[in-house]
Amino acid sequence: MTSPFLPPITLGDLVGMAEAFPRQFPTIRPSSEAIQFAMAATVLRTFIGDDWCDVNLPGVSGTDPYLVPRSSGATDRMKVQARVVALAELIFNLQSVEGARNRFHRLKNDSLETVIADLEAARLLALSEIRFRFVREQQKKGKDYDIEITLEDRDTICCESKCKVEATIISRTSLLNSLKKAARQLPGNLPGFVFVKVPETWISDATIQDTTQAALAEFFRNTGRIVEVVFHWEEWHRVKAGPLMRLAAFREDVNEDSRFYKASIVKLLRSFSPLWKPPTWRSYREVVGMAKASAR
Repeated sequence: MTSPFLPPITLGDLVGMAEAFPRQFPTIRPSSEAIQFAMAATVLRTFIGDDWCDVNLPGVSGTDPYLVPRSSGATDRMKVQARVVALAELIFNLQSVEGARNRFHRLKNDSLETVIADLEAARLLALSEIRFRFVREQQKKGKDYDIEITLEDRDTICCESKCKVEATIISRTSLLNSLKKAARQLPGNLPGFVFVKVPETWISDATIQDTTQAALAEFFRNTGRIVEVVFHWEEWHRVKAGPLMRLAAFREDVNEDSRFYKASIVKLLRSFSPLWKPPTWRSYREVVGMAKASAR
């Protein structure tokens, strides 16, 4: 089990890992992607353990389909590598959040994509500089939710995270049932958000979008406690003459008929720009750049 007393990994530690790469792996070209992956492997071994990493990090023999390439092609292998780096970034940046260590431990035994969906919902909040904590599971109706937000005016928002894995076949009924289940896990006396991670294809397919909107409209008509549903997903972009880039995207849908609705508690998430660097979040690519700058 991940120890709650495990010392934090600092920014200085990460820079040191990047600086040590040429000495540790002299036969590997020190590209940014290679260094990031090595850093990620060290962080994951620290927080999740060698046994899990020995099975999952190669990306070819893992037990969870999220980290198994769909084919032997270079694009699918790069996607797995980018996901490993993204997971390690989540762990590094969220390690000091209340309740985060318990979430990291769940990576060992639960569906990987489902737990990562929780962490990526938290990332959206962290990047938007919103104060939150992870809630420990209580197995009680109305108290078994994932994240609790505390706003500056002391409003509390309870959040439940759901994940539609890549293999999920979309239907209005299945999505509606997931939203209803999320609502039941939230308390009835506080405003609620539902975060839903969906496959990228759900966003790009017009037919699926119609199905999603129909389920969402019916859900909003029949719930008073949910103020907002946040759909989020990963997007893949090929950089010209460069690596495959993984980006996180989201969409906020607001229920203005909720009994808890007020303008100050909706649309809280920041729309990201490539030029904006949040002071509370470090990307591994940025850390590699810091290490190379210090070596000059």
